[in-house]
Amino acid sequence: MSQRRMTLASIDTNKGAVPPRTSKGSMPPPPAGSVRGSRPSLALRRSSVALGGGDVRSRMSLAPGQRRSVGMGRVSLAPGAVPPLSMPVLKDSRLRSKNARSAMEANLTQFLEETGFTMAGWSSKFVHEPTQSAFVHMFKHIYQVCVDPDYQMGADGKKFEEEVMLLMKEIRYPFVDDLTKTKLTAAGSQQNWPACLALLDWIVHLGVAVGPSRSGPMGRDDENELHALFFPYLWKCYEKFWENYDTYPDELADLARSFEHKNEALAASVQALEAEKDEMEAELRALTDKPSPLEREEHENQVLQGDLAKFVKYHHEVLVPKLDKSRRTIQRLHAAWDEYSSELRDKQQERERRQKLVDTQDVSSEEFERLVSEREWLARQLEELRVQNREAMEQCWSLEMALSKRQADVEKRLQVFHTGQQRIHLLPLSLPNGVELSELELVPAHPTTMLAPGVTMEAVRAKIETMRAAEVDSFRRLSDERVALQEAVDELLERLERTRRSTRSLEMRHESLREQIDEMGRISSAEEDESGAEYMRQEHLVNSMEHASSMALQQADTRVKALQLQLQEALESTADERAAMHEEICRALHTLLDLKVRVGKGLDAVTSAVHGVMRA
Repeated sequence: MSQRRMTLASIDTNKGAVPPRTSKGSMPPPPAGSVRGSRPSLALRRSSVALGGGDVRSRMSLAPGQRRSVGMGRVSLAPGAVPPLSMPVLKDSRLRSKNARSAMEANLTQFLEETGFTMAGWSSKFVHEPTQSAFVHMFKHIYQVCVDPDYQMGADGKKFEEEVMLLMKEIRYPFVDDLTKTKLTAAGSQQNWPACLALLDWIVHLGVAVGPSRSGPMGRDDENELHALFFPYLWKCYEKFWENYDTYPDELADLARSFEHKNEALAASVQALEAEKDEMEAELRALTDKPSPLEREEHENQVLQGDLAKFVKYHHEVLVPKLDKSRRTIQRLHAAWDEYSSELRDKQQERERRQKLVDTQDVSSEEFERLVSEREWLARQLEELRVQNREAMEQCWSLEMALSKRQADVEKRLQVFHTGQQRIHLLPLSLPNGVELSELELVPAHPTTMLAPGVTMEAVRAKIETMRAAEVDSFRRLSDERVALQEAVDELLERLERTRRSTRSLEMRHESLREQIDEMGRISSAEEDESGAEYMRQEHLVNSMEHASSMALQQADTRVKALQLQLQEALESTADERAAMHEEICRALHTLLDLKVRVGKGLDAVTSAVHGVMRA
């Protein structure tokens, strides 16, 4: 049973139930508590056993040298530790009321809809008239949502009705005695459904009431990490205390391990933070070492602003004049078109008038031939004019294209010129007319020179000639220095040749010494081969010994594992036997206690009878 199921099992839900009548001196039943606000029964209270006379005895410790008492020690009230007391069967009187059943069905329907319950063929009418399959699916869903989300029904191979009975006893369903396997196997019948409906409604109310507590002390969440570590330790120690243990070494060891895990987690987090700090510092250094992104963006902005200014200048000085020229040409063409159209209409009217005249007059064959010849001559003249017009337009277009190409070529040359002048620092240049020339560019607005007003190439050529003369003088000076340096190099080459001759003699001597060293190397290599063979033999022997020892060690490990498994099985069987003996001893102790109570009653009766006889 998981921690959540243990928590729910510790809740006494028999609040409001009528306690059974107890005879004089008998042990009273455990007090009933409520679902919310009651202290779980697993949090056992420290008490001693009451004897027949009502006096309380202190707990007895059987350890040598310890205090002794008449009582039998602490009695555990955990579920299953004490045999259940005889109590009358409780029945739910609400099942007779139709309104109560309707309220249960409404509560169950609302809970299933809120938790997203679904199954094959599901309908809300199954809450009122269920099938056995619907009841099974509803119980599994409600139990997992309200009691134990990790519990799997049927994992132990038990039947559904048997498993439901055990689970209800574990969580102390108050009307568990009213449930039977027959009711659980035929939950859809009219006689059995009210009891099953009350069972599901009770689990829903229990889950809604206990849901906010989530888990018991062993799994509680606390914002204070120290509390989260100490609560399980205190809970386990308190359970051991009620089992007559005065020392808790295992719990202390678990607490120490918990602190070790906590320290490891903190150390890992500190290392992660340090690594993150190093990465941030490296990133900061990388950002500070490089030029500022703002500076790069500002430089890019300046370049773009310069390009934009050039484009605006090109737009105003080139594109706008071209557009105006094209607009004027279009207007001129439109005017010519209108003139030609009016002339064509006049010609057409004149043609129609003359055609009428011709139609009214008689034309001889000679006149007709003359008119035809004149028409053909006019057609040839018109075709020649068309050809000349087309050739003129082609020439104009080719001239414009050549001009555009020449302008583009000049702009490329200017770009090369600007690149070169930046290396030689030709610009800025002060012109004779006082103009400061910082950049040489084409200005189509001045078609005569294609340069800015006041700018001429003579001043640029004069500056270039001046710089060229200075460079020629510098070249001559460097040539003289080169001649002097060449003479020095010749002297060094002569000295180098003498050095080479002496080096050759030394190389010959070195060659003879190398031959001697090679001979000694061959001798030493032979000795090394012999020693290597001996080493290989020794290594083979060592490897064989290591293999034999590893095989023996593996066999010993196998035997150790087998012995450990036997030891674990023996420990488990011993633990089971101890638990069985503990249960038998507890039952025997309770039997002795009951016998002691009855004997005490009998002695009291005999004593009272003797006193009565003596008085008589």
